[in-house]
Amino acid sequence: MTSNDPVLNEVIQSALDMAVEEGGLAAARAAGSTFISSSNGIACALFDTAGRQVAQTAGGLLHVSALWIMLGHLIERYPLAMMGDGDVFIFNDHFLGGIHPTDVGAFRPIFHDGELVFFAATMMIVSDLGGMSAGGLPANATEIFHEGLVIPPVYYHRGGRLVAMIQQFIRSNSRAPDKVIGDIDALVAGTSVVRARIGELLARYGIDTVEEVIAHLIRYAEDMTRLGIAGIPDGVFKGSYGVEEDGIEADREFTVRCTITIDGDNCTLDFAGTDRQARGPINAAYS
Repeated sequence: MTSNDPVLNEVIQSALDMAVEEGGLAAARAAGSTFISSSNGIACALFDTAGRQVAQTAGGLLHVSALWIMLGHLIERYPLAMMGDGDVFIFNDHFLGGIHPTDVGAFRPIFHDGELVFFAATMMIVSDLGGMSAGGLPANATEIFHEGLVIPPVYYHRGGRLVAMIQQFIRSNSRAPDKVIGDIDALVAGTSVVRARIGELLARYGIDTVEEVIAHLIRYAEDMTRLGIAGIPDGVFKGSYGVEEDGIEADREFTVRCTITIDGDNCTLDFAGTDRQARGPINAAYS
């Protein structure tokens, strides 16, 4: 069995990791925004068609967590059978797993021998998507529309061709249209790099071997996580964190509370008791 070959497992795991790292680096280098293009990479991840995370960049973990949630909503809106080779989807809706309007995610289905086998996904803070202030971070925002254009899951490329209507719509809602489109095109470029590297990996080892190694890696990750949890004494632990103010209601503190229950190798986090949504822009999206 392949999963009993530690050398091959390590080779394929390294190839998966390097595919997303290279995709994240390529997207950063191609970005239109100086802030992003001078960084050392952006969030990039690989998922299987069940939505399981296979590989991720070492940085941008908050964004990677969002991409995982967003992919599930994307598949609900666009079933796998509707997707084709060369398609790329973008969206940022925080009610569908997004973080913030300027955090745009791009998703590319990856095909092998005509079958959809993986998704490459990237996310970066794009230049400007409108809203009440440049850059989309107004400290006095009281609703999401103050922060920028909300993009539902849409085709940005379909069958390898740009959907010009969507691009023009985004341009028309930005103070820096060339930069924001440069950023989104860079997201697409990053997914293209991942597709190429995964294609090379599948050509060398075959889909069956790669999928077997991935299944082994996912099992191993869960085993190691549970082992770590089991090393924590059983019990119920409580903690809280205060946010001084939301920028709207001065001198009012907002508190996040969490109860962690450890039971053997199981861990449950309960945020009951956390203060209700604030008027100002300090609220956290689900992802």
